[in-house]
Amino acid sequence: GRTSLANATNFSGKQFATIDSGKVSVKLIPLLKKQIQADAVQLNGLILNLHRKSDGSTNWDDLAKSNAKEQGKKEEKEPAKVVQDMLDNLSIAGVNLNNANIHWRDDLAKQDITLSPLNLKTGKFSPGKPLPVELAVVMKQKNPPMTISAEGDTTVNLGADNKSFSLDKLKLHTKITGAQIPNGTLEANIAGDIKGNQ
Repeated sequence: GRTSLANATNFSGKQFATIDSGKVSVKLIPLLKKQIQADAVQLNGLILNLHRKSDGSTNWDDLAKSNAKEQGKKEEKEPAKVVQDMLDNLSIAGVNLNNANIHWRDDLAKQDITLSPLNLKTGKFSPGKPLPVELAVVMKQKNPPMTISAEGDTTVNLGADNKSFSLDKLKLHTKITGAQIPNGTLEANIAGDIKGNQ
């Protein structure tokens, strides 16, 4: 059902996050074998409001407070082995993000960006396996005023070292509109395979 998370202290206005509905289920027996096998994760009507003030503070700083104490230490603690084993054996049937709205307000950079609607659908996620992805999004920014719509699909492959990647059979259609664009509109179609390294 509908769920919300309040904004951080000293950040007024909208909730930090709300969802109309969400669904995920995890199989019990694989958990006993240190494996996480989940059905498709589905979030409907996600609204996420991200805000950075002019002093650099953000409305998600308090979510990372537990990690802040560790930053001053020279040595980082290794994650618990049981958790790492579960992450290494993670399997999710897919992720569906329907009609999401993500708002980024940056007072420091004097920028305001909204992604809405944002629709994302993936295939089965397993470490080291190809991941089919479908995306459709409309982005509006205020500085300078511009609207970008994008729709496409591809298959994402991550290298075993997590430092290389490829986008196979990429198909992407974009449309950009704004006063600073020649003739007010620019459309582009991209197709092919892309490979990259960190």
